Amino acid sequence: MTALPKHSNNWNKITPPLRPTPAVAAAFRALSKPGRTLMFGVTPELHAVFPDLLAVDGNPEMIRSVWPGDTLLKKAQVGEWIDMGFAPRSFANVIGDGAITMLSSQDNIRKIQNEAYKWLEPGGIFIHRLFETPSETISKDSLIEILNNPATINWNAFKVMMMFHQAQANNYVNHLPGVLDLFNEIAPDRNAVCTATGWDRSAVDTIDFYQGIGTITYKPNRAQWIDMIPEDAVNINFHIVPGYDLCEMCPIMTWEKKR
Repeated sequence: MTALPKHSNNWNKITPPLRPTPAVAAAFRALSKPGRTLMFGVTPELHAVFPDLLAVDGNPEMIRSVWPGDTLLKKAQVGEWIDMGFAPRSFANVIGDGAITMLSSQDNIRKIQNEAYKWLEPGGIFIHRLFETPSETISKDSLIEILNNPATINWNAFKVMMMFHQAQANNYVNHLPGVLDLFNEIAPDRNAVCTATGWDRSAVDTIDFYQGIGTITYKPNRAQWIDMIPEDAVNINFHIVPGYDLCEMCPIMTWEKKR
């Protein structure tokens, strides 16, 4: 897992689709089964809706800054997802919001899902909201057009669209400093962009968090997501929760461990 070092102290500037809406959090809960839940990351919206929860994040600062706090049945710990050694059948649910895209490769995403399959009890459910690169081409010209007109999507959704553009040209991989480079290329005058779109300049400047970091993320298409699901998994589904920008490109994927 690769961390986003500056996001922990600026979490309030991160909005959907990069964070879940209350409706998305409610959908996670509705799709789950009763019992102990393992979460990749420390998403506070999911902390609120799961009563028995262990969260694991590789960035201690995310736990200090973002996690709402431990309770008797809700705990957070530092750890690398790929290297966790939980006993088989330890959890009823394994969940995450955009988390496994941070694993940067098909091999790692496949590996963590196979591990999750072991950790789930029979009938247990894997529930993850994904970023799914669309089949329709997102061209540089289409991004520039968005920048020159009143916004129909929010700033964080535009960042995701730039990631999809890069992913389409780069085997579904995002090098986040390259997303910053792309934005600087197509938007040399940020004040003009904010005037045209109505986006807040302080929000737009969060793109600078990507400067000089080594973070790589992975945004496959639907067929690739399906290909990385464990072979023995059953009841595979993709759920769209409406009500936020790019929701159709951010489905919740679920699959179950065979009983």
